Amino acid sequence: MKFKYLSAAFTGLILSASCLVNVANAGLIEADINGDGTNKGFTIENSGLEWMDFGINTGFSITQIEAKLTSGGAYDGWRLATQSEVGDTFMGMFNIAGVDTWVPDWKSSEDPSMWYASDANAPQSAWESIWATIGYNTFHGTHNNVVGMFKIDGQAGAGYVGLTNYFQGHVDTAYFYTGSNLTVNSSHEQYSTMLVRDVAIVSDPNGGTTDVPEPSTFAIFALGMVGLASRRFKKQS
Repeated sequence: MKFKYLSAAFTGLILSASCLVNVANAGLIEADINGDGTNKGFTIENSGLEWMDFGINTGFSITQIEAKLTSGGAYDGWRLATQSEVGDTFMGMFNIAGVDTWVPDWKSSEDPSMWYASDANAPQSAWESIWATIGYNTFHGTHNNVVGMFKIDGQAGAGYVGLTNYFQGHVDTAYFYTGSNLTVNSSHEQYSTMLVRDVAIVSDPNGGTTDVPEPSTFAIFALGMVGLASRRFKKQS
C-alpha cells in the first residue's frame, strides 16, 4: 500500500513536470482569427493575446485604425497594442539563441527601451520560422518588410517595430524604435498598426483552440498529490 501511494505521487509529479515543460516550451503559432482557415493572426501560447498579421490594415494611420475598432467597425473586438506589449512580445520573439547581434540599449541616449538585432542567412537566419507566421507589409525582389506602428506611452508620437527578412546571403534585421518622427496621424502604404485582442484560449496550428492552463495550476496539483500520498503513507505506517 505504501508503494501504491508513493507511486501515485511520483506519477503525479512526472505528469505535472511534463505539463510545465510543455508550457515553458510553448511558442509562436498561427491563429485562425477569421474562423475560415486563413490564419490571419498569430499568438504566443499562454500569452492571452492574439495579434493581427502584418499587412492586413496597412496604409492607415493609428487614428484611422482607432475609428475602425468601434462596435460594428472593421476591427471590432480588437484594440491597439500597448508600447510594453509590443516591446516585450517582439523582444521575446527575436532575442533567441543563435542570433548574431543583440543590442538591448540601441540609441540609448534617445530612449533606453529601444533594441536592435540582426542575424545572417547562412543559409537561414534563426528567425526563419517566424517570418512565415506573422505576415508581411511589402514584398521586394531581395527581401520582405514588416513595419508595425504603436502609440508611445504618454505622448502623441508613434513608435514602430521594423523587421526585414532578406533572402539567402543577406542579413535579417529587427528593431524596436520609439525615437521616430511618426505621429498617430502618420500613414504609409507599407506600415501597419499593431492590433491585439485579449483571449482566454489560443488557436492551434490546425485551426482549433486549446486551453492553456497557468503553470501554477500544475504546481498546486503536484503539491496536492504529494500531500495526499504523504498523509496516507503515515496512516499506513
